Amino acid sequence: MQADPGDLFVSRNAGNIVPPPDTPGGEGATVEYAVTALGVTDIIVGGHYRCGAVKALLDPAGLRLVEAHAIRALWRESRAEGAICVATALTVVAVDLLAGVMLGVGLSVVKLIHTFSRLRIRRRDDPASGRLTLVLEGSATFIRLPKLAAALEKVPPGITLHVDLTGLSYIDHACLTLLMNWEKQHEATGGKLVLDWETLRARFRIARPRPRTTS
Repeated sequence: MQADPGDLFVSRNAGNIVPPPDTPGGEGATVEYAVTALGVTDIIVGGHYRCGAVKALLDPAGLRLVEAHAIRALWRESRAEGAICVATALTVVAVDLLAGVMLGVGLSVVKLIHTFSRLRIRRRDDPASGRLTLVLEGSATFIRLPKLAAALEKVPPGITLHVDLTGLSYIDHACLTLLMNWEKQHEATGGKLVLDWETLRARFRIARPRPRTTS
């Protein structure tokens, strides 16, 4: 552009974007100063070829991080995990990588809390044989400790209680200790607790340190 020193008043920013007046930034103030104080009559908004800011908008880097076949495979394996992956990928593309990662972590935490707080307890009474069975399904964690304790409190003293662990996916130390202590109290009334302790400890999934041996 053919111009002498002082003929042009230039304001540069990323992408040469002029945001709305109520948006925080110095572009509006610069334009206002140029018009009111310097008497500028012509305003040119321009850019250059292969502008980095505009190219980033037209070709988001997040698209290169999305693998469609991996999302489809995850969706077939777990709908919940697939939904979290899709939401994370869309946020990465639409917003940015950090926002997508934070959303993915947040949704995963919510899913984890839901998974480890879901415990269903069903009671099966067989009047003919006098057999009472508690069916545990889901995850027995400290969050559902009151629910498990309430179910055990309703068991009449002096009878044999069978516990079905087929649908139980996990049990934590608090609920495991509750069952062990309740068994002792129930046996004191002449009752009996029947369950597969090996399966229950396998659901515990915590490797305890082996006792040290001395020679």
